[in-house]
Amino acid sequence: MDIKAEIEKAVAKITGDNKKVEAFKKDPAGTVKSVLGSGAAKDLIDKVIAAIKAALGSGGIGEVAKKAAGGVGDVAKKAGDAIGGLFGKKDD
Repeated sequence: MDIKAEIEKAVAKITGDNKKVEAFKKDPAGTVKSVLGSGAAKDLIDKVIAAIKAALGSGGIGEVAKKAAGGVGDVAKKAGDAIGGLFGKKDD
């Protein structure tokens, strides 16, 4: 399993859907499990939660909801940067 791809897919699904963003605010682990499947490893779930929170940055969940309504370009970039950070990517 490509963990980085799984994280990217889950982050995109959650941040790109207003209902999932609202669900994430209430139950981050449950929302991630619903996207990844109930058999997902706790470590993977924790990494996805961290990536989503990092992608949200200072804008918070409300910012993701706005981006989801108008396009996910900036959120996707932030998510990609956050995921790269989880795997040791360093900014130039």
